[in-house]
This record gives sequence, structure tokens and C-alpha cells, in this order.
Amino acid sequence: PQLTIKLFSSYYNFEHYTTQISEDATAFSGGFDFRPFKSLSLQAEVQESINSYYDNDVRGLFRLFYYFRR
Repeated sequence: PQLTIKLFSSYYNFEHYTTQISEDATAFSGGFDFRPFKSLSLQAEVQESINSYYDNDVRGLFRLFYYFRR
């Protein structure tokens, strides 16, 4: 079995020239990839975005991969 843990973050600052809005945005994500067998991968991840102008967003993702091999 193999377990991989992933953590990411990013920061953006940009200007809307037509409306004179300055926006800061930060995003985070964390999750894991578990491979109990070579042909099977289970992934789970939580993502969050935080910014000063739009609504914040949190989402969870779950993925299941099965690799067909000969």
C-alpha cells in the first residue's frame, strides 16, 4: 500500500481596471491519495478559496480510479 498526502496554497492580487476594485484571493487545498493495490487509487481532497470581493467557496472531492492492466 502507498499513501501520499498533498497540501497546496496560493495567493493572488489583481486589479479590475474598469471598476477600480483591488482584490486579494487565497486558495488552499489538502488531501490524500491512497493506493492499496497497483490497480486501485482512492483520492480525497478539500479545497477552499477566500477572497475580499466575492463569496468564499469550500468544496470536497472524492475520486476512485481503477486501472485496467494486462
